[in-house]
Amino acid sequence: MAKYFHLTISTDTFLKKKPSPQGELFSARKFGCKLQDILLVGDSVVDMQTTRNAGFSSIGVEYGYADGANLIEEGTLATIAYFKTIPFILKDIF
Repeated sequence: MAKYFHLTISTDTFLKKKPSPQGELFSARKFGCKLQDILLVGDSVVDMQTTRNAGFSSIGVEYGYADGANLIEEGTLATIAYFKTIPFILKDIF
């Protein structure tokens, strides 16, 4: 599977775990991304806290570890019920 990805990060890659933004900031530097251009799609309150700590935006999915209301409280830009709706949300956000 590794041949399909430019970078793979797991829970064991860095000493600090989420909500530390260590992994996300490492990825941004590696690929030369500006923080304001990054959007994380996550399903947990910890994902939203991580994006806030990293300084970039997030969209929460309403399935997974948390419901949409909890993700909105943590500052996500929007929540979605289906992954295929992301392009439509992006048009509204950016």
